[in-house]
Amino acid sequence: MKGLREKICKREGFTLVEMLIVVAIIAILIMVSIPLVNSSLEKARHAVDDANQRNAIGLGNIELLTNAEKYKDANVTLYYVVDVNRQGSLKPDEGGAPPDDAVIAQCSSTSCTVDGSSKGKKGDNLIVTIKTDGTVEANWGTTP
Repeated sequence: MKGLREKICKREGFTLVEMLIVVAIIAILIMVSIPLVNSSLEKARHAVDDANQRNAIGLGNIELLTNAEKYKDANVTLYYVVDVNRQGSLKPDEGGAPPDDAVIAQCSSTSCTVDGSSKGKKGDNLIVTIKTDGTVEANWGTTP
């Protein structure tokens, strides 16, 4: 009975070596997972940029079809802007600069693509051009 009581009453904690091993294993797991999280975030940024570009082209086509007379004589540059609710709209170019109240959709990934080729870089604005021939283009750039 005495041996059993000693085993029950004897309380041993973790040793310092065991705690350091656990901390090292956790650190290794975190180091392995960081690149996975970063690549997932970059893919999400690309998806947002692609969605903004598709939406800008769609809004440009709607604008062209709604106001065809307005766009028959000259190419028109519009900026794709995003409001606080993350909804997009088009704003006119005012002398080579975006409107003051506009929050222009910008490339958030490391590079933005136009028709599968990398043509934009992080921070470029999404610019929509409605051409006289009835086509709509959305490109990433700093100037129209």
